[in-house]
Amino acid sequence: MEEREAYLEVEDDDKNGTYFRYLGTGDGVLRLRVPRTRKGGFRPKVLPEKYERTSPDYEDFLQQPIRHDSKSSQGRVSSQGNV
Repeated sequence: MEEREAYLEVEDDDKNGTYFRYLGTGDGVLRLRVPRTRKGGFRPKVLPEKYERTSPDYEDFLQQPIRHDSKSSQGRVSSQGNV
């Protein structure tokens, strides 16, 4: 949600809640809660291209916080986590 806050500092737009996005990985499907804006111009950089539901690059990216989480309580990624 911090990425959306940075976006709103420079854009004339407002928060508009979140929506769910489903992404396939080699370990199953993730259900992500994604922040959105009223005008619809915000898109988190971590998401794959529009309409893509799986990506090898995305799977590699997700492994980093999961590995980090095993060493600390921060950086937690869950099947219902925030983007």
